[in-house]
Formats: sequence, C-alpha cells, structure tokens
Amino acid sequence: MTEHRLCPQQLAGTHLEVNDGVTTLVGPIGDRYVLNETASALWELCDGETASDEMVAAICLLFDAGEDVIASDVERTLQEFERHHLLEWVDASHFCKEGA
Repeated sequence: MTEHRLCPQQLAGTHLEVNDGVTTLVGPIGDRYVLNETASALWELCDGETASDEMVAAICLLFDAGEDVIASDVERTLQEFERHHLLEWVDASHFCKEGA
C-alpha cells in the first residue's frame, strides 16, 4: 500500500528577492514578506517533495539548533505561509518507496 505523504509546495507566481542582504518573499498577487534566514531556508525546501519532518531535520543541521525549538518554528512558519496563500500541500506519495 502506498503511504500518503503531504508536502508543502510553493505556489506558482511566488519568488524570492534579495536586495542589500534583505530577503523578501513576493506572493502571486505582489504581496511582500521579509524573511529571516531560517524562514528563507525553509521556503527553499517547500518543493512539493520534502515533508515537514525532513525540513525540521535539515534546519536543525543548517542552524545547529535543537529539534524541539525548530519543530515548532517550522510548523508555525509553514502555517503562516499557508495563511498568506503562498504554498499548498501536495500529495508526494510517488516519492515514497513502496513498503517504506
């Protein structure tokens, strides 16, 4: 049986801009959000293939931080991206190995 796995994916029309060291996420209707370094890294992982638990592990490694802190930050940030209509959750089951 194939495992259903939902992963966050950037919506079409969104992109990052970096000017003078400030990273801004531009939404599909032109709305703009300034991102810190952690949120920028998280945004890059919203590829429709990376699950939130994998994101937590990657951010922990990248910033040498504890999972307990990072897990809640990742969850909150993904909720904010979704609330502002910047990402969607897609079924990435086809990336899972059969029986994994």
